[in-house]
Order: sequence, then C-alpha cells, then structure tokens
Amino acid sequence: VECLHRLKLEVRINDVTLQDQVVWDINDPSSSPEVFARTLVADLRLPKDFVSVVAHTIREQIGNIRRAMWDQVQGPEPVGVITNGIRPERDVEHWTPSVNRLSRGDMDTIDRQKKRKRRFD
Repeated sequence: VECLHRLKLEVRINDVTLQDQVVWDINDPSSSPEVFARTLVADLRLPKDFVSVVAHTIREQIGNIRRAMWDQVQGPEPVGVITNGIRPERDVEHWTPSVNRLSRGDMDTIDRQKKRKRRFD
C-alpha cells in the first residue's frame, strides 16, 4: 500500500544551498534515498558531498514519519493518491529545486540565526 509523504530538502554545504521537496512512498522498499540523492546531485551538478547529506536528510524524515505513525502521534499528513505525474503549471515553482551560492555575509547571517534559534529551542 502506498504511503506518500512530502519530504523537504534544505541542505547547505559551505556556500551552496539546496532547497527542494519531493513526494516519497515511505512503504516502498525499492525506493533508495542514496540512488535518488546521486541522481539529484548529478542532475543539478552539485558537489558530490551533497549525496550523503541529501540521502541522510531523506532517511531522517522517513524515520520521523514512521515513528510518529508507530507512536500514533500527529505527524505530517500523507499526500494522498497521485493520479498524474505532471504538475499543474501553477505548482511548478513549489516543486522545482533551488540551488544558491551564498556570500560570506549571507553565511554569517544564517549561522547567527541558527545559533539564536538553538538558544531559544
């Protein structure tokens, strides 16, 4: 039985950031986060360091969703049935990967925001 969930990818290595979201069937044992990550990184011409981080991010989210389901805790809602693999044009911007290079100032700002957030969490 399909169990489709939206996974968000927000990965930063040095000055390169990747943001994307994908729909993943967490019940499909043939879906490999490592194969997906290798393909995504190659398609976007990202440094190979991204492969393991993207795969880990996917595995971590799948694990969190499964734990929430197991513990019967309110987790993210499944996506539902997908009948068409082509998204409407109005949704394309939400389902297109974004890769950006950050300036030194941007990286410093993000690092400060993360430190501040950790203090209050």
